[in-house]
Amino acid sequence: MVPVAIASVAGVLAWDLMRLLGEGPTLWASWTYWWIGLPIMLFAAFTLGLGFPRNAWRWGLIVIGAQLAWSVGLAFINEQPLIVPDHLAVFAIVGLACVVTALAGGWLHRRLDRQG
Repeated sequence: MVPVAIASVAGVLAWDLMRLLGEGPTLWASWTYWWIGLPIMLFAAFTLGLGFPRNAWRWGLIVIGAQLAWSVGLAFINEQPLIVPDHLAVFAIVGLACVVTALAGGWLHRRLDRQG
């Protein structure tokens, strides 16, 4: 349960931090999303994949899923337009990066287990 909370917090933290620091019409139009937010999410996914390698792909999905849910919730609260298809495409691409990074962490864990 703790890894799920860590993954969720990483996604929400990245979104809120970028919301506070970012500029532009969307968060990913700002350099801060790609230089600060994405590394936070990738680090969390990799670290969780390394620590919990079984079905490591789920950590990447939880990170981006929490971010998606948070952004939709904020849109409702702030009465802003909801997510449009290009937003979903960006979430899918970032989610794929998070899943691949989590799988790399799981792979590294298994590799180090075989050597040690």
